[in-house]
Amino acid sequence: MNDKQNKIFQIFNPGVAWVCLCFAFAVHVADEALMDFLSVWNPGVMKLKDTIPFLPLPTFSFEVWITGLILANIILFSLSPYAFRKRKFMVLLSYSVGVVLLLNGLQHMISSFYLMQVLPGFYSSPFLIFCSINLLLSINRQTSTEIIHNKLAVLKVQESNLPVLILALHYAECSF
Repeated sequence: MNDKQNKIFQIFNPGVAWVCLCFAFAVHVADEALMDFLSVWNPGVMKLKDTIPFLPLPTFSFEVWITGLILANIILFSLSPYAFRKRKFMVLLSYSVGVVLLLNGLQHMISSFYLMQVLPGFYSSPFLIFCSINLLLSINRQTSTEIIHNKLAVLKVQESNLPVLILALHYAECSF
């Protein structure tokens, strides 16, 4: 792989993808705060609680809401070194955070299109969706690569013999 290809694929580094998603989440929180998210959230929750009283959705004051999201951002950013070191616990955490933020971004976009108005969080949602997908792909790529390298290590295969091994495995599968 040449230098240009290396630079293109650095975005698939789990550490870089994690930091990008953390930044996208921070931008999304700022977008929601600047567009008065709670003026949409709190009345919506109250209407839902009138319909479904046992639904455990909270209403927030601005101070509590923004403090919680800032703390969440600080915690996520503080985990960045572990993402760059490719720690095992970060795989599950990355999948979880990636899926939650992907769904959050999609929810903002779909709700805005459905209601035919720009809702808080709409403008930052494409960035949040892109970074979530990038993180999920980078973690998938990392785990797939690790699985292949672990299997090769078990078989003690040198890279020069890899095409021969792939061909042999293919014919072995066909013979069964």
